[in-house]
Amino acid sequence: MSIIAKGPQVYVPQEPRFRQPDGSWKTVDMLQLLDFGSVEVLLEPGEQVTFNSAATVRRIAAKMLNYREQDFVVAAGDPVAIMIAGAFAAAANRGRFTILKWDRQERRYFKVPVDLASLR
Repeated sequence: MSIIAKGPQVYVPQEPRFRQPDGSWKTVDMLQLLDFGSVEVLLEPGEQVTFNSAATVRRIAAKMLNYREQDFVVAAGDPVAIMIAGAFAAAANRGRFTILKWDRQERRYFKVPVDLASLR
């Protein structure tokens, strides 16, 4: 049984992380994403999208099954995972979806609407 969120859903392809000087890993604080809706992380931090991406595509597809026009994809994590999530978002909504992009200077996320249908 699938539960459909009432408000917007924020799909994070992969929780970004970085190596600290002591060699340990730290994930990036993404609490600001809650301002846009409920957060769904699609892949674990550090999980690699391999050259055979079929398993990753299936996992992302299952988690984005209920993608809607009001939802968002965050440009965070493995670039391949970001592209897969964007492709599913576009396919689910006639070529239109919104990306949340982090701006380092402003220290906040900005909405970036994408309309692939307008290219026709």
